[in-house]
Amino acid sequence: MQLVMRIFLSLILFMLVHSALFGQVITIRNERTDAPADQVLIYDSLSGHYVVSDLKGHADLSGFPKDSKLYFQHPSFDTYVALLSSLSQTVYLQEKVIHTEKVVVSANKWEQQPEEIPQEILAIEAEEIRFRNPATAAELLSQSGEVFVQKSQLGGGSPSLRGFAANSVLLVFDGVRMNNAIFRSGNLQNVISIDPLALEGVEVLTGSGSVIYGSDALGGVMDFHSVEPVFTGGNKTFVQPEVFLRYGTASNEKTIHGSLHIGGKKWSGFTSVSYNDYGDLRAGQSLDDDYPSYGRYPFVVGQDADGNDVILESEESLQEPTGYEAISILQKIRFKPSKQVDFTYNFYLNHLSEVPRFDRLIITGDDGQPDFAEWYYGPQKWMMHSLKAEITRSDGLFEKLRILPAYQRYEESRYDRRFGSSSLRSQMEELDIFSLNLDADKQLSRRMQLFYGAEMVLNQVNSQAYRENSTDGSRQGTTPRYPDGGSTYSNLAGYGSFTHYTTRSLTISGGIRYTHVWLDASTTNSDAAVLGAREVSLSNGSFNGNIGFTFNAEKSHHFSMLLSSGFRAPNVDDVGKVFELDGDDLVIPNSNLEPEKTYNAEASWDFKGENLQVGTTLFYSFLTDAIVRGRGEINGYDTLYYDGSYFNLYSQVNASRADIYGISLRTTYRISNQWGLKGNLNYTTGEERDSGEPLRHTTPVFGSLTTTWLPGRFKLEGSVYFNGNRFRSDIPSSEIDSKPYLYAMHRTDRSLDGSPGWYTINVRGSWHITPGILFQAAVENILDRHYRPYSSGISAPGRNIILSLRFTPGK
Repeated sequence: MQLVMRIFLSLILFMLVHSALFGQVITIRNERTDAPADQVLIYDSLSGHYVVSDLKGHADLSGFPKDSKLYFQHPSFDTYVALLSSLSQTVYLQEKVIHTEKVVVSANKWEQQPEEIPQEILAIEAEEIRFRNPATAAELLSQSGEVFVQKSQLGGGSPSLRGFAANSVLLVFDGVRMNNAIFRSGNLQNVISIDPLALEGVEVLTGSGSVIYGSDALGGVMDFHSVEPVFTGGNKTFVQPEVFLRYGTASNEKTIHGSLHIGGKKWSGFTSVSYNDYGDLRAGQSLDDDYPSYGRYPFVVGQDADGNDVILESEESLQEPTGYEAISILQKIRFKPSKQVDFTYNFYLNHLSEVPRFDRLIITGDDGQPDFAEWYYGPQKWMMHSLKAEITRSDGLFEKLRILPAYQRYEESRYDRRFGSSSLRSQMEELDIFSLNLDADKQLSRRMQLFYGAEMVLNQVNSQAYRENSTDGSRQGTTPRYPDGGSTYSNLAGYGSFTHYTTRSLTISGGIRYTHVWLDASTTNSDAAVLGAREVSLSNGSFNGNIGFTFNAEKSHHFSMLLSSGFRAPNVDDVGKVFELDGDDLVIPNSNLEPEKTYNAEASWDFKGENLQVGTTLFYSFLTDAIVRGRGEINGYDTLYYDGSYFNLYSQVNASRADIYGISLRTTYRISNQWGLKGNLNYTTGEERDSGEPLRHTTPVFGSLTTTWLPGRFKLEGSVYFNGNRFRSDIPSSEIDSKPYLYAMHRTDRSLDGSPGWYTINVRGSWHITPGILFQAAVENILDRHYRPYSSGISAPGRNIILSLRFTPGK
């Protein structure tokens, strides 16, 4: 009897221990830093059950069968496999020195493996964003070494993809398109409105994305994902605050950031607040002997005691005025009432102070005096509300459905005053943008997956302007940037795409989209009314498609090819200059303006070995119906006698055709578990067919080479970033001749005028003092070289020492 009781008590004890171990929560940690590992996917392939670890690394395994074989997966860690019965309370994962395995969502708006997609996609993950510690989203893209970024001022950054930039590349934030009715063809700076400290990932889809994303995605799509609220992986609600401080010497940058995660079983939230203060930017002091005066502007405009403009001496390497401030707020609330329904409310606000337009302030006339005493962007505000609903079901018209209504409010302004003038011109724009996106995913069969959806967008534009006399404060109206009677710009679209898993090695995908765009604008300008140009309307439609395949041979070689088309519909900025005098020229609207179109081809090869990965992509685009300024007509005449004078008539017209082609190379090599190498090289060129002129937005050869070392709780990286030369023959003559202040003039040889090549040597590192305290330091441009990325109006930072501290209590 005693033996039976002992056996019974032993069984009870075993069951209690087993229940305590597996009915509760395990903790997953980074083996190198001892920090919690969040967002780790834990799944059992037989039962299909899975859970994801929360911010404290907690995961509840009680839902798994007792005989489960568990897989622990995360892009930053090596996959770990273990039997449920053998797990301890803490699981340690080994961090990868090079992150290679990634899941992307930008191709079809749903998660897919890169091997299934015949298009080159750059994925920048949360860990990389945190380690690189960029000051702006523009710097984040540039630090990838795969996206070229132009700057006109410190508060800016205009990305370029495959020879396209500005309103020919698409910005997307949390599924909502940022491109609006007044995005122009000149370099745009809107990407800095995105706070990199609130991001958990970025995907850059290179090449046309018009089938899934519609207009503007000629060169590609930059899809930014802010931090998602996460639910608790245990039984209790968790609260995770974080404080971050950063200082940079080149612009005397001071950043403070705070965030708060709250996660329960069905409710979770994330709050992020950032404040940035940038001073005037100091450029490198090591000059190229062949370009001794490049980027040197030893003056700044000030005022004397009587309020008159005067030229003051300035330190040559200090670019002033360039400083500005920024505030960014993100609030997300997530509610998941059941496994099938998931809601996320998203509020984002970015506010920029006045941002000096440095490239305009350095322009001088023949007399050596500056053209402008003042030129700055006024306070800019971008606000977004969205409510995302995701529904999952096993039958019917879809398996996954995402509904995303959104509202954006955008305000921007420009202020300029000529040197010696008392008249300050002010131009203000306000936009209200309403959008609705529906995206669905349906598994038609074991081999066929369907993606489909619809999009509706409405832009309402209000534009005003006045001139203010600085002497007496009086104001008078002046011509606004866009029609003062208001403008609307809207589109309606539907798309469908498929992925067919033809064999284990071959995947075929394709899609089609139709988009229709309407534009209406009106002005109260009396002169425009005389010319019959008081109102302008456009109505354009465009079909776009793509077809491609991927072939995976022996799991190590990956081949893909894609044919696609793209389009960009003319917006208010293209046609909004309803009446504009420019010397002897008169600009009039063109109601027959049609979309710009591209026809594209690309082919890729990737090799994926145990430690070595190598890849290359060749691409070509034919651009047709490009929108440029050309001769216009009224009643068949290209000149007009008006107000006592003859004027040449001009309009925006579809006239230009161009060929764009290039190659990208990429490689990673894991020397050991603690040491790795990564490099990439990008080349793009193109020219107009009729004139033979090079294209403005194609870029020099550029790329990067980095080496990473992981000794204990430290992470160290050395890098070289480089740009090739772009001389006079590589730059459109209209560009370099009309903007000599942007380019370097060679000491003796005019053919070598242009944008000289450059390289920088950089080091950065991080130290996990404790799991909850992270110290980071970097020295960028160690040699203090003076350089300026192609087409930029401001020189890049000189030697820049960056220090930061991140405190996450409770980790």
